[in-house]
Amino acid sequence: MKKIKLIAVLTVIISMLFSVNAFAAVYNGEPDVITITGGIDMSREYESTFNESRRITGTAQSGTKIMIMLCEENEENVLTPVKTYETTVGVSGYFSKNISLDIGENIIVVQTADGRASVSAVIKRKSTDIKDRLEKGVYMPGARI
Repeated sequence: MKKIKLIAVLTVIISMLFSVNAFAAVYNGEPDVITITGGIDMSREYESTFNESRRITGTAQSGTKIMIMLCEENEENVLTPVKTYETTVGVSGYFSKNISLDIGENIIVVQTADGRASVSAVIKRKSTDIKDRLEKGVYMPGARI
């Protein structure tokens, strides 16, 4: 019995020492309540896209109500939700929601309805005019666009 307890304690200690979570998106609240599996690149400070929408996917405890908010930041660095999308985590433990992106900076906040945890990230949507100019143009290094 002592060996089992010792092995269990050592396993917990080793897993805590060697588990590393490094990402640019900001995670607040209780650890491992929400895990983002797609739609947000957790390793980057921000992402750029020409797409009008993005599918945010992740995992959480079954039955958890998830809110995905598209926010704006004011002069005092306070976030205000502009659009809110809601979904409930299924029996499998996964959630998925397609969100619309505005042109410019989109601050995405994914959180539980009870506020136990949240993930925030930035996706910058570029206009299709820029995409068209890039596809049609020939640019030389050092030249002004």
